[in-house]
Amino acid sequence: MARAHRFYYLVMAGWGGELHNPRFQTSVTDEGHGNRLIGAMKHLRERIMPVYTRLQTVIIEHLDWRECVDRYDKEPTVMFLDSPYPGNNCNYRFNMREWHDHQEIAARMKKAKAKCLSTTYDLPELRELFADFYITPVNFPAGMPGRKRRRNHEIIVTNYDPTSVRT
Repeated sequence: MARAHRFYYLVMAGWGGELHNPRFQTSVTDEGHGNRLIGAMKHLRERIMPVYTRLQTVIIEHLDWRECVDRYDKEPTVMFLDSPYPGNNCNYRFNMREWHDHQEIAARMKKAKAKCLSTTYDLPELRELFADFYITPVNFPAGMPGRKRRRNHEIIVTNYDPTSVRT
């Protein structure tokens, strides 16, 4: 719980929740009298407890994705394979910059025993790569509120029928 508090505090301290480039932000709408952190801290326990409870059975690994898939590929595991989006020029720290990396994820998802989920841009070549899977398009606003926001067009790719999953 203490680690969750520290993590939440750091996220709230950053502009837009950026952990790697935090910048101070103020707000007059969060009961913090212009200091976003004070308002966030007032309700910290109520905000963290549902997340803390939900994550009791979740395992988050810091491994090469192949090793992680090898270790946990069994029923009833659900894996989110969070690959970098091709061509976005972000400074990803670990691999997955090349097209063949995405092809490898598709191949591993195809033979996996676990339920696998991945997200990526909604591009024709990615729809073609994941054509054997269930594809759900999603569109949502991106960027900070209060400014002109663009719409992100992405797809959620699963190796299982998402409508068959109980929540």
